[in-house]
Amino acid sequence: MKKGKRQAKLKNKLLIFLVPAVVATILLLVIISGYLSGKIMTVMATSALNSSISNQADNIEAWLDENLQNFTTVKQMIEKTKPTDSQLSSLIDACYGFNPYCKNGPYIATQSGKIYKASESTKEIGNVTDQEWFKQGMTRVNMVYGNTYQDADGTNVISASGIIDDGSSDLKIIAADLSLDQISIIVNSKVKMDQAASFLVDTTDSTILAHRDKNRVSTKLDPADKDRLMAAIADKVADRNYSSVTLANNVVAFKQIAGTDWVLISYIDRSIIMKDVTKLVTTLAIIGIFAIVFIVVLINLMVTKVIAPLGGITKNITDMSSGDFTID
Repeated sequence: MKKGKRQAKLKNKLLIFLVPAVVATILLLVIISGYLSGKIMTVMATSALNSSISNQADNIEAWLDENLQNFTTVKQMIEKTKPTDSQLSSLIDACYGFNPYCKNGPYIATQSGKIYKASESTKEIGNVTDQEWFKQGMTRVNMVYGNTYQDADGTNVISASGIIDDGSSDLKIIAADLSLDQISIIVNSKVKMDQAASFLVDTTDSTILAHRDKNRVSTKLDPADKDRLMAAIADKVADRNYSSVTLANNVVAFKQIAGTDWVLISYIDRSIIMKDVTKLVTTLAIIGIFAIVFIVVLINLMVTKVIAPLGGITKNITDMSSGDFTID
């Protein structure tokens, strides 16, 4: 009985000393592993998000450049041939339908109020000098994209416009409209990173040009938005700070679109990024629990199979020192 009590006492001492130390060590390792893994995953996700948004921006810029080159070719043709009014009307008619993204084709207006547009065009112009595209075009020799605006039919468009240098005394502005529908397709479908989302903003007035939520298209970025992420992004855009950052538990990346005042914004929820980290931490915690159980079993075995027999040897040595040499 006394021997059993000694073993139990020794076992308890070992458990009290070793188990808390092992638990603390495992807990520390799990926390450190989770923290470092989280940082690494966030860095990797930010890099992947920036790569994805750069790819989207390249697609948008390539699409805009391709269309601008198309419109510029028409402008250069007019400047080179210096057509008469009737020839100019025929040329504009010939260009109608040539570009699938410019439904009304290129059109021309003069400062005196003359308008040249395709006979099939549904473009409503009204007072020429009041038109946004005309005001923008008067400041440019080469065709350049201006700010986005709503056309007479309520369609969000961006116009490329510029002055025609044909030697005429009547100032001519050539322009062409691009619907933002194709931009929306690029923004919503060209995201390379799984489960990330993007939207496009015109920073001149904070108008959202493309968004996967159609209800947000044509609305404004607002720092008072009920959506914490959109409110935080609105503050960031207002500050013109386009560095990648974590906002409202989302990793957010920004990319300016060359030749425009647009900013493409892409984001992904950190919970998606941390999903693998959570799995890792859970796995380490389970392994830690098994390790603790194994150590408890090992201590029991050590006390029973190794330390307990040592008690008998100690007794035999004591008996021998007292003169009892009959011990085997």
